[in-house]
Amino acid sequence: MELAFSWQNVVDGAGIPLAIMGMSIVFISLLIITIVTSLMPRLLVLIAKIIPENSHGNCPDGRKSSSDIPLETVAAIGFALHHKSHIKD
Repeated sequence: MELAFSWQNVVDGAGIPLAIMGMSIVFISLLIITIVTSLMPRLLVLIAKIIPENSHGNCPDGRKSSSDIPLETVAAIGFALHHKSHIKD
């Protein structure tokens, strides 16, 4: 069995319209991602107006926020988690 590689095989198998469709989908997807990324600061301002930040220091369920925890404690927890992830069983 002999395989023949030529442009005629691409044309006969509708390769060109398929390639154009694929490139169009990728181009439109990248265009949408670019538009959403460029509009993100404005979207975040609108979201902040709808859902304001919690400014009274407690989480909605009554727990203290992380800003009330001393930095030394946060550093110790971070070190413990980092050290535990590098220990092999």
